[in-house]
Amino acid sequence: LYSRARVERVLLEGDRAVGVVASARREDGSSARITVRAAAVALAAGAAGTPKILLANRLANSSGRVGHGLTLHPASYAWARFDHDIRGWSAVPQGYGVEEFADVGLRFEGAFLPLEAAAATLGHVGARWTQMVEAFDKLACFGFMISDTSRGRVTLGRDGRASMRYWLNDADRKQIIRGHAILARIYLAAGARAVFPGLRFFDVMSHEDDVARFEREAPSKLLARHIDVSAYHPLGSCRMGADPRRYVVSPEHETHDVRGLFVCDGSAVPGPLGVNPQMTIMAFSERAATYVERRIEAQRARTVEPRRRAVAFAETMAGELLVCRGARAGERVSAEFRVHATRTDGTRFALAGVIDIPSVARQRACEGTLTIRPLARRRTLAYELRFADEDGARLWLRGVKRVGLSAPLRGMTELDTEVCDEEGRIVAAGQLRFDLRDLWRWLMTWRLT
Repeated sequence: LYSRARVERVLLEGDRAVGVVASARREDGSSARITVRAAAVALAAGAAGTPKILLANRLANSSGRVGHGLTLHPASYAWARFDHDIRGWSAVPQGYGVEEFADVGLRFEGAFLPLEAAAATLGHVGARWTQMVEAFDKLACFGFMISDTSRGRVTLGRDGRASMRYWLNDADRKQIIRGHAILARIYLAAGARAVFPGLRFFDVMSHEDDVARFEREAPSKLLARHIDVSAYHPLGSCRMGADPRRYVVSPEHETHDVRGLFVCDGSAVPGPLGVNPQMTIMAFSERAATYVERRIEAQRARTVEPRRRAVAFAETMAGELLVCRGARAGERVSAEFRVHATRTDGTRFALAGVIDIPSVARQRACEGTLTIRPLARRRTLAYELRFADEDGARLWLRGVKRVGLSAPLRGMTELDTEVCDEEGRIVAAGQLRFDLRDLWRWLMTWRLT
């Protein structure tokens, strides 16, 4: 792990990423150049850094969409003064929220800043500013963000750094105005003496009449530059999608243009999400790791000679999957596959058998691979089965068993499963299990061929 190192170049062999070159700074202040060779490269520099690296290297941009589609969750805020003490600094600064308006793209969250930061956001000067600071223990602060329809862009600046541009459209400007009106009413209903929105005009509201006037006049009088706007969740500057003409990253988290080059951060998220994306990004990274492993194993498999004698066994996995597409989306259906496995090399088995998923594929022939991937503290068993649905369209079942030291039995018997179509869209997902009552029968299927 190298700290204080900035990636400058992605190394290629043909159309495959094989490493990076980075500029690093030592503790004594001197600089060094680092070259790292790898079986795969994962970019996780965020919605600004990842497109910057791709643009600087002129990579993965046959679609022309690298840097485009940036969303930010524009946010604004309001302070309110109460007659009683609030003392927001003495408790959790973001302990409350309002989700009632999430379905229309508005999310409200409590927030409280220390005095030295808050003083810069109090939209007054002179005596009025002094009065607010002196009443700081009676001030409450709440913010809100919107699911934006505006889009921005990340480009390379003259100095080679990422430059972000964003244009707030009229629909989002009016949505922020709506958020301020809702927040003012919440404050007044809670007993606030006065509300101080982060606006250049309409900067004090003390009664419902003030809010009503604000709603009438602000859409025509309040411009985007009159609103104190901030942003916290940049997403979507290297969007994921199946069509390489429109998207940078495939549904397998690998760039469409460069094999072995993966994007594992918020730049691939086709936002906005309307919520903090931290869990989404962590889930993306967890999922991407599976595809990185598959790419590495696929490359290794090309150089491995099949053994003359092979181990074979039979296995059945069954459970429930949640249908994600089509007329039965949202329903849970039973699913099962029965396969015979024959080892083709040290870490890979060839699979052939039958798969049964009602409403998707009934008793269809399937074939594929089971790959054993040893890791530092666990090993994963990756299943990939190819089959056709009732209409003849090709589908893939992909699943992973994670065999850890803490729960080896559970890891061997539970298969996290996705069924995907040719474009990588998830058709069904869930967990299949091996029935331990079949353990003896399973052991009896093992043989040398």
